Amino acid sequence: MKSFKEYELDEAPLVMRDMDIVKSILNKLEPVLNKALQKGNIELVNNVARYAGVGVTKDKQKPGKTYRYDLKR
Repeated sequence: MKSFKEYELDEAPLVMRDMDIVKSILNKLEPVLNKALQKGNIELVNNVARYAGVGVTKDKQKPGKTYRYDLKR
């Protein structure tokens, strides 16, 4: 009889639905973008937004107001 350590386990490949894959990618991407925004690196956010077909701008903000990021198509 084989001991537990002598058995080889064949692991199946990870099976996920397409949208679950997308969600896992976005979950990994969110902290990176959050850190970039905190450091004021709007260019990284714009590069990612460009793939989604939108642009992020801080234009037309009143002085002394909190920035509102507008998505433009």
